[in-house]
Amino acid sequence: MIDITKESAFSKWKTRILIIAIAVAVIAGLAFAGAWLFGDPTLDDAIDDYESGEYGDAIETLNSLIPRAGYDDLEKVYYYRARSMNRLAETIEKEFSDELAAAAIDKKGTPDYSEAVGEIQETLDEINRDTNGDLALVFSRNRSRIVSRGKFYDEFTSKFRGSALIEDLDFEEVQKTLKTDPEKGAASLLNFYRRYPNTSYLAHIVKYLMEALNTDTFALKENGKVMFDLFVIYGNKFPTSPEITKLYTVSGDNVNLRNSPGTEGAIVGKAMKDETVIQLEKSMDTMQAGDVRDYWYRITTLSGVRGWIFGKYLKRLDITSISPVEIKEAWTLEENFSDWKDSNTPASWGHVDEAARTCLSFYESGSSKIARCAAKKGQAAGLFSRLGTARSFTVEARARSCGGRSTAFAYVMPDGRAFALDFAEEAAEISGMRIPLHSGDWHIYTLKSDNGAFAQLMIDGEVMSARIEPVKLPRFGLRGVYCLNSSGDEDSCAEMGYIKIR
Repeated sequence: MIDITKESAFSKWKTRILIIAIAVAVIAGLAFAGAWLFGDPTLDDAIDDYESGEYGDAIETLNSLIPRAGYDDLEKVYYYRARSMNRLAETIEKEFSDELAAAAIDKKGTPDYSEAVGEIQETLDEINRDTNGDLALVFSRNRSRIVSRGKFYDEFTSKFRGSALIEDLDFEEVQKTLKTDPEKGAASLLNFYRRYPNTSYLAHIVKYLMEALNTDTFALKENGKVMFDLFVIYGNKFPTSPEITKLYTVSGDNVNLRNSPGTEGAIVGKAMKDETVIQLEKSMDTMQAGDVRDYWYRITTLSGVRGWIFGKYLKRLDITSISPVEIKEAWTLEENFSDWKDSNTPASWGHVDEAARTCLSFYESGSSKIARCAAKKGQAAGLFSRLGTARSFTVEARARSCGGRSTAFAYVMPDGRAFALDFAEEAAEISGMRIPLHSGDWHIYTLKSDNGAFAQLMIDGEVMSARIEPVKLPRFGLRGVYCLNSSGDEDSCAEMGYIKIR
């Protein structure tokens, strides 16, 4: 006899399982159809989201691309992720404008303050969970701010040191300082300028610094020289800009500076003849002083002395008559091998694939450390850095051969072509060119290129060739910089005191 109750229950479970199976199949089919119709999100999709202001969507897409992007795309993934996070912070600031005013330090202790802080923090926590981000509420006296703490920036710079894209991110870090710590803003801008003297952000820097000069917190005395050099470079490019028209020289000798416009103002300092000064303010009306009627100008000298001076003693500075000082950009990578992760790995480097890591070591020479690669025949060894290489570059290294064939350094550009300086017996070789020299002695090798089509090689300051072409080298397959690489064809040894790149 059949138990009808049990059979009925079993049939119900079979029906449920069938329904679930059909539902799973439908969902899988829809997912497959969606992937087939639309494909997985791409870098272009993320960039489109970024440019249309959908910063949260852009970050989520970029996060999903990290495990599967190639090296060059990965650089852009990390770059746009950092920029998207900064833009997202700005967007939220606008949306929470009233709440940020209520969350100012001056409002602390009020009900509105607690409510605003709670609402903002809840939103930031949710966004950070969705994006794996680091947006934070930064408290300020009049109005609090929302900024990224720099997590995505740090990840970009750790993976792509020397990238041509890093200048944009560095400037955004300066802008954060201007928002959250204005007293340090001018110093951070000047530090940025020292690092990027040919920056495309020059106009932004000059404009802000002119505004900053009106505050007592700006230490012009310490920065006067670099400020003047900056103005000369900017003025030669844009001689009629409003900022440049505020530069004067003093035409009088030992002229009094006063604490207010007019001869009744107390003397607060002196301006010397031919001294360069910067106009901060101008009196509303002209005034009579002796037989001359002119405006009074509040100025600052480059040494930081501020005061009012009568216009009779000022002469507009002809900035174009001054030749700009040539300022070289700082080295992107300046490796002296002073810091090591372990006895075989410098702190900022990795090993080439399948490397015999113990071939790398260092020894101390005075206060310096010398990196050394000593490899047996058949051993692959050497260092690699995923430095963001470009077609315009300078590489300088102090190195020597201790025997056998090895590579002092190789610079691999984005298109995969490379300039590689090899050590051979009593010679250095590059792109098939052999340069006789005693390679066992220490030499300084300098390789420079403006466009990547050709490079100039100098040894100890002497030009060896000005027309070296790059070549494809299978052993250096990834974009970046290699140094102290064994050939594997024979026993080899090479040493390096430093390598610098910009």
